[in-house]
Amino acid sequence: MVEPPATENSTPPRVSVVIPTFRRAASLGRCLEQLGHERPGFGWEVVVVDNDPDGAAADDVVSVVERWRGRRPDVPIRRVVESASGAAHARNRGIAEARGEVIAMLDDDVVPTDGWLPLVVAPVLDGPAAAAGGRVVLDPRVRRPRWFDDDAVGGYLTAHDLGDTAHDLDYFGELLVTANAAFRRDVLQAVGGFDPAFGPRGRVQMVCDDAHLTRQVLARGDRVVWVPDALVIHDLPASRLRLLWLFRRAWWQGRSDWRLERLELAGRRAGGRVAGVVQVGKWLRQELRARRAEGLTRLPVIVHGACDLTRMAGRLWGIAVD
Repeated sequence: MVEPPATENSTPPRVSVVIPTFRRAASLGRCLEQLGHERPGFGWEVVVVDNDPDGAAADDVVSVVERWRGRRPDVPIRRVVESASGAAHARNRGIAEARGEVIAMLDDDVVPTDGWLPLVVAPVLDGPAAAAGGRVVLDPRVRRPRWFDDDAVGGYLTAHDLGDTAHDLDYFGELLVTANAAFRRDVLQAVGGFDPAFGPRGRVQMVCDDAHLTRQVLARGDRVVWVPDALVIHDLPASRLRLLWLFRRAWWQGRSDWRLERLELAGRRAGGRVAGVVQVGKWLRQELRARRAEGLTRLPVIVHGACDLTRMAGRLWGIAVD
């Protein structure tokens, strides 16, 4: 469970920006450098959660944090160390440390665009929403391989776009990505924060932590809002533009899909496994029809179809062993 932050004597900020990090001080520095241009018109703070208890990059992270203090002495920043491995534990620690009534979330490998902070928090800070989030665009400056299509497989690298129109999310069809999101702190506490059964940790590259949290908030009857103008640019390292990396990511996506789905199917026969297999079949037929319509002689479509099959294999493996 996420505990409330310790009481401090100073007036608490209205917004806390929480950034988990793991051995990526250089990209964290880029994120904070751009974030330092924000002048949102309300009190805010930054909480950097270092999820590397071994301290391999501790000096570099401390240097990045100190650089912020020199540039923005008006905006408090803290570095805290979370020893439990995994994105869920790191984000929960950030929630616990935060003093703001609204918590805005970034990852250490994104760069927010100008005006990101007031845009992403506005529906939550000044409106009726419990959560809001915006676009994540893969770095457009990076040259893509011929087989890579941002719309087709970019989601495996955290690209996220729900369209140009602001709207409320629905339970099953849409989600927020916590590389670019904001939540009321009391709502996060009410749902228990992020479930450590989801999200990456070490060699276990589970995902769906974003989808699970979004569903928890929506299940309460709270509003979750899409803010298309709140934009962050996601790093696109060469190590992730490889087919082997992509197929591994698709496999873990399938494992995570089942872990999320089984929460909905738990009351069914065999713990929902029979229904899960049926759902896999329906999903695969739908995807293969779509790939055929796109043209199976095109290299990006072939790669997308291979990701579909790999994702299906991961999902079936999860049904068998989880």
